[in-house]
Amino acid sequence: MFFFLLLISILIVIILSVFIIILRKYNNFNYSDLNIEKFISDCSKNNKLLAHKVLFIYPHPDDETMATGGLIHKLSQNKKFKIKSITVTSGQKGDELLKLSPMELSKIRKIELANALNILKIRDYEVWDFMDGNLKYENRELKLKLKKTFEDFKPDLVVTYERFGIYGHPDHIALSKAINEIYIESPTFKIIYSTISPKAFKEKKLPLHMAEEKSYPEEPEYKLFINPLNNFVKFKAAKAHKSQSLGGANSLELSFIFTWFEYFTTTYKK
Repeated sequence: MFFFLLLISILIVIILSVFIIILRKYNNFNYSDLNIEKFISDCSKNNKLLAHKVLFIYPHPDDETMATGGLIHKLSQNKKFKIKSITVTSGQKGDELLKLSPMELSKIRKIELANALNILKIRDYEVWDFMDGNLKYENRELKLKLKKTFEDFKPDLVVTYERFGIYGHPDHIALSKAINEIYIESPTFKIIYSTISPKAFKEKKLPLHMAEEKSYPEEPEYKLFINPLNNFVKFKAAKAHKSQSLGGANSLELSFIFTWFEYFTTTYKK
């Protein structure tokens, strides 16, 4: 009996050790914790009695979930916040799995996005009709529509990709750049940029072939712990994007098991 218990104890220690090793490969623990309520309160122009308005804006369906699904679900559960999500394109060119025409794929991805946002408890959302892959050529039209949205919704905080767009997708970069330019022209809101930890950037097999030039994501300033409930909801939302291969070289399940944080920066370097 003693040896059996000893063996079980050894196995538990080995399993925990392997888990911790893998966990440390995908997560950086040395960034400041993001106290989102304090952060938004500090940058909010709203009266304290009003809900803080947070606008999540990303180029393609699934970006919102993979980058900040944990934060979205966390805020959607709190009546202090009014959340809106905007997807600038319908991801018409994301045909890696389904070899469909842009029009056919657009319809599917809009349905998937609606399902994902419903899981994340977001009711207020829009899908714009810019063409996937063309945002850098439509900067003027994009900025005009963004400005109109900011004027109408009056966000306290805008959340989007950092300047490199995590892995260099031209649409990610173009949208981040356009929002930053509007902010510089008229800083009526604050921006926090979604980024990735250097460890995760190194370990995850991101589609770097989409990048037009080699660069690296902005270093995080903050980490946001995604508790198991938020992480499970985020995983379910990711699974709703069935037309996309979101796990990359790793399974989506393993990615969520070992990724416990979302990372952010307020820095935009030109």
